[in-house]
Amino acid sequence: MTETGAGQWGSSLAMAGALFGIDVKVFMVKVSYNQKPYRRALMETYGASCVASPSEETNAGRQILAATPNSNGSLGIAISEAVEVAATNGDTKYALGSVLNHVLLHQTVIGIEAIEQMQMANAIPTSSSAAPAADRTSPG
Repeated sequence: MTETGAGQWGSSLAMAGALFGIDVKVFMVKVSYNQKPYRRALMETYGASCVASPSEETNAGRQILAATPNSNGSLGIAISEAVEVAATNGDTKYALGSVLNHVLLHQTVIGIEAIEQMQMANAIPTSSSAAPAADRTSPG
Protein backbone atom coordinates (compact mmCIF):
# COMPACT_ATOMS: atom_id res chain seq x y z
CA MET A 1 0.00 0.00 0.00
CA THR A 2 1.42 3.34 -1.02
CA GLU A 3 0.69 6.64 -2.71
CA THR A 4 2.20 8.36 -5.70
CA GLY A 5 1.94 11.82 -7.17
CA ALA A 6 2.97 11.60 -10.81
CA GLY A 7 3.68 7.88 -10.69
CA GLN A 8 7.43 7.43 -10.26
CA TRP A 9 7.25 6.03 -6.72
CA GLY A 10 4.18 3.95 -7.48
CA SER A 11 5.87 2.46 -10.56
CA SER A 12 8.96 1.60 -8.53
CA LEU A 13 6.94 -0.09 -5.82
CA ALA A 14 4.83 -1.93 -8.40
CA MET A 15 7.98 -3.32 -9.97
CA ALA A 16 9.37 -4.36 -6.59
CA GLY A 17 6.07 -6.04 -5.75
CA ALA A 18 6.19 -7.99 -9.01
CA LEU A 19 9.77 -9.09 -8.36
CA PHE A 20 9.06 -10.25 -4.81
CA GLY A 21 5.52 -11.57 -5.27
CA ILE A 22 3.88 -8.88 -3.11
CA ASP A 23 0.48 -7.39 -3.91
CA VAL A 24 0.70 -3.62 -4.32
CA LYS A 25 -2.06 -1.04 -4.28
CA VAL A 26 -1.26 2.55 -5.20
CA PHE A 27 -3.40 5.63 -4.58
CA MET A 28 -2.37 8.03 -7.37
CA VAL A 29 -3.22 11.74 -7.32
CA LYS A 30 -6.28 11.99 -9.57
CA VAL A 31 -4.99 14.72 -11.87
CA SER A 32 -1.88 12.62 -12.61
CA TYR A 33 -3.96 9.45 -12.89
CA ASN A 34 -5.87 11.15 -15.71
CA GLN A 35 -2.94 12.99 -17.31
CA LYS A 36 -0.40 10.15 -17.17
CA PRO A 37 -2.17 6.98 -18.29
CA TYR A 38 1.11 5.31 -19.26
CA ARG A 39 2.43 5.53 -15.69
CA ARG A 40 -0.80 3.93 -14.50
CA ALA A 41 -0.50 1.30 -17.24
CA LEU A 42 3.07 0.55 -16.14
CA MET A 43 1.97 -0.02 -12.54
CA GLU A 44 -0.87 -2.24 -13.70
CA THR A 45 1.46 -4.15 -16.04
CA TYR A 46 3.54 -5.01 -12.97
CA GLY A 47 0.35 -6.25 -11.31
CA ALA A 48 -0.36 -3.31 -9.00
CA SER A 49 -3.83 -1.95 -8.44
CA CYS A 50 -3.85 1.79 -9.16
CA VAL A 51 -6.68 3.95 -7.78
CA ALA A 52 -7.34 7.63 -8.56
CA SER A 53 -7.26 9.67 -5.34
CA PRO A 54 -9.50 10.91 -3.87
CA SER A 55 -11.57 7.77 -4.25
CA GLU A 56 -14.76 6.24 -2.93
CA GLU A 57 -12.69 3.42 -1.37
CA THR A 58 -11.82 5.21 1.87
CA ASN A 59 -13.49 7.46 4.41
CA ALA A 60 -10.88 10.13 3.72
CA GLY A 61 -11.57 10.00 -0.02
CA ARG A 62 -15.34 10.02 0.42
CA GLN A 63 -15.13 13.08 2.71
CA ILE A 64 -13.05 14.99 0.17
CA LEU A 65 -15.38 14.05 -2.69
CA ALA A 66 -18.47 15.01 -0.65
CA ALA A 67 -17.00 18.48 -0.08
CA THR A 68 -15.36 18.86 -3.50
CA PRO A 69 -16.78 16.39 -6.05
CA ASN A 70 -14.38 17.48 -8.81
CA SER A 71 -11.25 17.40 -6.64
CA ASN A 72 -8.06 16.82 -8.61
CA GLY A 73 -6.54 15.28 -5.51
CA SER A 74 -3.20 15.95 -3.86
CA LEU A 75 -0.32 13.93 -2.52
CA GLY A 76 -1.61 14.58 0.99
CA ILE A 77 -5.00 13.09 0.14
CA ALA A 78 -3.40 10.05 -1.52
CA ILE A 79 -1.23 9.54 1.58
CA SER A 80 -4.32 9.77 3.80
CA GLU A 81 -6.10 7.13 1.75
CA ALA A 82 -3.14 4.74 1.69
CA VAL A 83 -2.52 5.11 5.42
CA GLU A 84 -6.22 4.60 6.18
CA VAL A 85 -6.31 1.33 4.23
CA ALA A 86 -3.14 0.09 5.91
CA ALA A 87 -4.33 1.11 9.37
CA THR A 88 -7.70 -0.62 9.01
CA ASN A 89 -6.43 -3.88 7.51
CA GLY A 90 -4.21 -6.06 9.67
CA ASP A 91 -2.70 -7.84 6.66
CA THR A 92 -1.67 -4.60 4.92
CA LYS A 93 1.54 -2.61 5.32
CA TYR A 94 2.12 0.99 4.24
CA ALA A 95 5.28 1.71 2.24
CA LEU A 96 6.57 5.18 2.97
CA GLY A 97 6.43 7.23 -0.20
CA SER A 98 8.53 9.62 -2.17
CA VAL A 99 7.91 12.71 -0.05
CA LEU A 100 10.04 11.40 2.82
CA ASN A 101 13.73 11.76 3.61
CA HIS A 102 14.72 8.16 2.79
CA VAL A 103 14.38 9.04 -0.89
CA LEU A 104 17.49 11.21 -0.49
CA LEU A 105 19.55 8.02 -0.09
CA HIS A 106 18.01 6.59 -3.26
CA GLN A 107 18.77 9.79 -5.17
CA THR A 108 22.32 9.86 -3.77
CA VAL A 109 22.97 6.31 -5.01
CA ILE A 110 21.66 7.23 -8.46
CA GLY A 111 24.00 10.23 -8.52
CA ILE A 112 27.02 8.18 -7.46
CA GLU A 113 26.23 5.55 -10.09
CA ALA A 114 25.86 8.23 -12.77
CA ILE A 115 29.25 9.74 -11.88
CA GLU A 116 30.94 6.33 -11.96
CA GLN A 117 29.37 5.47 -15.33
CA MET A 118 30.50 8.80 -16.80
CA GLN A 119 34.03 8.16 -15.51
CA MET A 120 33.99 4.67 -17.07
CA ALA A 121 32.93 6.21 -20.39
CA ASN A 122 35.52 8.98 -20.01
CA ALA A 123 32.66 11.46 -20.37
CA ILE A 124 32.76 14.69 -18.44
CA PRO A 125 29.57 16.76 -18.43
CA THR A 126 30.05 20.46 -19.06
CA SER A 127 26.72 21.47 -17.55
CA SER A 128 23.72 20.04 -15.78
CA SER A 129 20.12 21.01 -15.29
CA ALA A 130 17.14 19.63 -13.43
CA ALA A 131 13.42 20.16 -13.24
CA PRO A 132 11.45 19.91 -10.01
CA ALA A 133 10.10 16.41 -9.43
CA ALA A 134 6.35 16.08 -9.84
CA ASP A 135 6.07 13.78 -6.82
CA ARG A 136 7.23 16.53 -4.44
CA THR A 137 4.92 18.75 -2.45
CA SER A 138 7.40 21.60 -2.04
CA PRO A 139 7.13 24.59 -4.36
CA GLY A 140 9.66 25.08 -7.10
